[in-house]
Amino acid sequence: MIPVFNTGQYLGGAVESVLAQATAPGEMQICVVDDASTDLDVKALVDSVGQGRVEYFRHPRNIGSVANFNSCLQLARGHWVHLLHADDQVMPGFYSALGDLLTRHPEAGAAFSRHRYIDAEGHAVHVTAPELTGSGLIADWLGKIAVETRLQVASIAVRRSVYEELGGFFGVSYGEDWEMWVRIACRYPFAYTSQTLADYRVHPASISGGKLRSGAAIDDLLWVVGTTSLYLPDGMRKSVRAKALGAIAVEAVRNAGSLWHEGAEVAAVRRQLSRARSLGCPPRLWWPLLKLQLKVALGLR
Repeated sequence: MIPVFNTGQYLGGAVESVLAQATAPGEMQICVVDDASTDLDVKALVDSVGQGRVEYFRHPRNIGSVANFNSCLQLARGHWVHLLHADDQVMPGFYSALGDLLTRHPEAGAAFSRHRYIDAEGHAVHVTAPELTGSGLIADWLGKIAVETRLQVASIAVRRSVYEELGGFFGVSYGEDWEMWVRIACRYPFAYTSQTLADYRVHPASISGGKLRSGAAIDDLLWVVGTTSLYLPDGMRKSVRAKALGAIAVEAVRNAGSLWHEGAEVAAVRRQLSRARSLGCPPRLWWPLLKLQLKVALGLR
């Protein structure tokens, strides 16, 4: 299920990455769900690239990214569901690897792979650290995923029955997926492969990019921590919350550095640094934060 809104320049690549490993129509549904895009004729692109293999659904008006995610879930007919942002893509072997995991581990509520971060041009920027060697169920996954986001939407498939049981996405538009993974992890184990099989694209025009520059991303993540802490057993709630706040502070400093080197406005960088300080930076952040503050003050890109 491929939700799209004004990311037409990347949509063709996303669809092609799926078609390259698609099974028969009766075994695999492929559908683009258009949230009333205005940048181009999405249906024409889908018809051209999909050659009749890809379904198309368009909302008559824009309903927002979270509601469009839920629309994808409602339109999905498969036993397990993969949401793929229109600006992301999957690598060869993604569906066979995750399908094998879910077959071997019927108790798992979801399966995911290691993923890469790519830039606007598709160049690899970073590959995530492996959660384990090889593949299998991840031990103590709830304690890990409740502290920080360790995967991206492009890299995970969830059993349809799990979504039906636990409901859809809600609350915020940055971190809504993190809340979902914690919600699922409270009930089900996660299966994983250390193969790098998905690409998450980072670019200024994305929802994430806009929220990072405005500082709203931190507010959304704090909402996630406050919400998911209510799901956790009493014995781990306090320690996990403290670790999660520290992880958000680390992310804020990292994002501030990225924004600064990308040439973003000084105000956007300072918003990130201010939020990091307000969260009580752990000692390991003191020097990176001070160094970046000096660069900003001196205008050293």
